[in-house]
Amino acid sequence: MREKADKYQKLLASKPATIATFLDVRLPKAQAPSAEIDFIKSILDSEYPALPSSSSIAVTPVKDMSKLNQLMMKSFDTDNDPDPCELDHFVNERRVKLSADLLEWWEDHRETYPRLHRMAKDYLAVPASNVPSERANSAAKFTFQGRDNLHDCTFKAETCVRSWMKLFKRVGVPLPNNFHDAFQRLDKDKVVAMSDSDAAVRYYFQNI
Repeated sequence: MREKADKYQKLLASKPATIATFLDVRLPKAQAPSAEIDFIKSILDSEYPALPSSSSIAVTPVKDMSKLNQLMMKSFDTDNDPDPCELDHFVNERRVKLSADLLEWWEDHRETYPRLHRMAKDYLAVPASNVPSERANSAAKFTFQGRDNLHDCTFKAETCVRSWMKLFKRVGVPLPNNFHDAFQRLDKDKVVAMSDSDAAVRYYFQNI
């Protein structure tokens, strides 16, 4: 039990978990540790540099401007720099309901927090668990043990056929007990060659 607790504690302290927790507007931020805020700021500065605003892009090449115009343009660009207090503003943002859609909230506030919005898209959209994909992979293990090397088409064919087999059993269609042997009789090269089309599905049904 202690080993499992330590394992999950390490995951909670990982970079993705720390960032996702910080960007969760359902959780209070005002009391966030300064070390955590400094960590988020370092990620923002290194991975999410400020993008130039469209209004700050010069139409006339700099080399064709007079010295006065260049100074004025530089001043204009400085005035249009992104808000340096974006992170501070977010820390004091009001909390939202637990039922709120986080990605929708960030999309609505993309103009207010442009850099944090980009970070939120990268980290909040990541599934918290790989269980669905593991279940999909395990569904193929009864038909072909080399499922981790399957071509996309073959993997889809195996998954679909297995689902159909379960349906046939439920509606009373008689099936042999060893129907999965169809793919076992194929060598790997032949499976790959068949996987570019629906030939794998046809072969499966013809050989059960």
